[in-house]
Amino acid sequence: MDISNHISSLLTFNECVIIPDFGSFISNYVPSQFDPGRNAYLPPTKEIVFNSKITKNDGLLINHLVESESITYTQAYQAISNWVSNAFDTLDEGEKLEINDVGTIEFDKNGSFIFTSTSTNVMAETYGLDPISFPRLVRPVYVSNFNPRPAVRAISNHKNAI
Repeated sequence: MDISNHISSLLTFNECVIIPDFGSFISNYVPSQFDPGRNAYLPPTKEIVFNSKITKNDGLLINHLVESESITYTQAYQAISNWVSNAFDTLDEGEKLEINDVGTIEFDKNGSFIFTSTSTNVMAETYGLDPISFPRLVRPVYVSNFNPRPAVRAISNHKNAI
């Protein structure tokens, strides 16, 4: 059972997914932006970060496994525990832990987590939206044909009635 597929699907509809005894993935809303290099407007997206301090089980991941895999709560908890122990073994060997459509996790030289997010948009409201690009506006070059004319004095026929 691949837990990483379940993590990415849960991040689509939830702001935080906690992996018990491992850490949590938190998504932050990023509004649409203009990319001047590509001359395009990018759709809103979610930025995903990893927090290794939030490890308390909230039941979201386990309940999702119970419903989607048709297994018991104990079996789901054991599957996550096995995944966590395999993940720590992979990280201890100096390898990167790949989580599908979310990112990669590795240890730095001090044993702290380094999370690198992928650029996949996991926001359900903007699923399928592509950047909107348009051709650059090219302004014509104006040729200066300025001929100076003599100044004209303005004459007013209005008299002040005081």
